Amino acid sequence: MLCVVVKDSSRLGRDYLRVGLYRELFREKGVRLIAINDGLDSANGDDDFTPFREVMAEWYARNTIRKVKSTLTAKGKAGKPLANTAAI
Repeated sequence: MLCVVVKDSSRLGRDYLRVGLYRELFREKGVRLIAINDGLDSANGDDDFTPFREVMAEWYARNTIRKVKSTLTAKGKAGKPLANTAAI
């Protein structure tokens, strides 16, 4: 039996729909999916909370990207350096 082990279910992917497709593909192919920190194991059956957790992971990733972009934009407008090393 093949097995995919991830730290948590959000590491499988950030796109809720794509992760759902992966889960369905794994189920069809008999691949066991284990998410260690979430305590999920596909051999134990589906968890009702999993889809909600995946939606929240997608939201969190998008929210983080938005915050990083706004921080870099603000630093750039203030004339502060955006890189750790100077260009050569």
